[in-house]
Amino acid sequence: MPLYLNFHTHRLTLEGEITLPSFGLHPWHLAEQLQNLPSPNLGKKKTLPSPTLGKKTLPSPSPGKKALPSPSPGKKTLPSPSLVGREWSPIEIEESLYCHIQSAFPQPLGTSRRSTHQEGESEREPGAFWLIGECGLDRLCDTPYPLQLAAFEAQISLSERLHRPLVLHCVRAVDDVLRLHRSTTQPWVWHGFRGKPQQMQQLLQHGFYLSFGFHFNAESLCTCPAERLFLETDDDPRPVADLYATAADLRHTTPATLNQQCWDNLMSMHNV
Repeated sequence: MPLYLNFHTHRLTLEGEITLPSFGLHPWHLAEQLQNLPSPNLGKKKTLPSPTLGKKTLPSPSPGKKALPSPSPGKKTLPSPSLVGREWSPIEIEESLYCHIQSAFPQPLGTSRRSTHQEGESEREPGAFWLIGECGLDRLCDTPYPLQLAAFEAQISLSERLHRPLVLHCVRAVDDVLRLHRSTTQPWVWHGFRGKPQQMQQLLQHGFYLSFGFHFNAESLCTCPAERLFLETDDDPRPVADLYATAADLRHTTPATLNQQCWDNLMSMHNV
C-alpha cells in the first residue's frame, strides 16, 4: 500500500507516511530568524537556525521511501522585534534567503525548469526541498505587520524564482493574501484550512489548494473538490492515517483512494 502523504507537519514523520521537505520563514518567528540571516550588503553567510534539509528528490508514494519532516517550528513566545536590528526590504530578505539556500546545499544546484531570465543566464535552484513555507500573514501574532508583509513578499518572489509551490499561513489577512496572490504563477496551498464553504469557494475561485488538518469544517471537507485537496497533521501528534480514515468516511470513499488523489494532486501541482 502506498505511504500516506502528510502534506504539512511540525513533528517527525511517522511510520507509514511521507512529509514533504519545505523551507520558509514563519510569521511567528521572524524576529529571531531575520537577525541570523546574511546581509546582502555585507556578503556574510550565516546559517539560518532551521532544521537541516536532506538530499531528497520528488517523494514517491511507493513503500519504503520517506521524506524528511517539515521544518516548520512549533508555536512559542516571540523575542522582541528590536532583535531584528534594522528594517528589512522584501528584496533584501529574498536575496538573503537565496544566499542561505545556496550555501545550505552541498550538492550542485540545478538549472531552473522554467527560467524567466534572459537567454544565456541560468537560475540556480535547490533540489532538496519541494515547498516554500510555511509563510504568510498573521494579525494575531506579535510580529509587526509591516515586517510580516516584507518577509511574505520576499518568499512569494522566491517561490516564483525557484518554481516551488507556496504553503500559506493566514490569520485574519485574507484581503492582503488575495491581493498578493493575483500576480503569481506558482500554486499556493492554504494549510490547516478550517473555513466555511463560502470562504472555501472564494479561495478555490482564486486557484488555491486546501490542506485540511484534524480541526476542520465538516461541510468544507466534504465538498472540497478532490483535485484541490490535501491532508496534514500540522501540530497534532496523531498519525495522518487517522485523518485519512475520518476524511474518507465523510467523503464516502476509501483512505487508499483519498491518499492516491492527494499524491495525484501533488504531481499535478508540480507540473505547473
